[in-house]
Amino acid sequence: MAISDWIHDLSPEQRAAFGCPRWGTTYKVPSEPTIRRVLQQVDADDVDRIFNGWLDEESRRLGDAIAVDGKSLRGSGHGARPRAVHLLAGFVHRTGQVIGQVDVERKTNEIPKIRDLLDPLDITGQIVTVDALHTQRHTAEYLVEEKQAHYVMEVKGNQASLEEAIAAVSREDFSPSGHDYRSGSWACGKAGRADDDGTE
Repeated sequence: MAISDWIHDLSPEQRAAFGCPRWGTTYKVPSEPTIRRVLQQVDADDVDRIFNGWLDEESRRLGDAIAVDGKSLRGSGHGARPRAVHLLAGFVHRTGQVIGQVDVERKTNEIPKIRDLLDPLDITGQIVTVDALHTQRHTAEYLVEEKQAHYVMEVKGNQASLEEAIAAVSREDFSPSGHDYRSGSWACGKAGRADDDGTE
């Protein structure tokens, strides 16, 4: 209904730009049932891929970092699907625009799905931020070696030895222009080679 209302509010010039057929002194717009039938025939994955590709190009043009995070959709776990729909999404830090998302099926988890999310995207030279769940060596290697991207990973108790190693770094080890932000622990890496602990 919202799309139909929006179309009917278009000016004659806007209707013409969308290719609506001329109808007397104005341009005829499709009815709500017609819009619904067309949308039902559209491949949602294709629309997602094309639209997210454009958003990815915009994020690279603006030089924005990409955040990867998973969320369960409230109210989606009922009826024939008792488990809520869980999506892993990539979105632009500055604008919050989603540039890709994948369904995390019941028999898997977010960790292996990060490849499915980022494989179609050109993120060369971009910074990807992930939460502690994705602070994994193979994820760091994938981002650095295969995607030629940089990463910022949150470090918590699930990587105890890495957390201890970060906490043991002295202030003198930071460059003169750097800052010590260890109120929370983070592992950072850039395109190049990832060390054994997943950091650069």
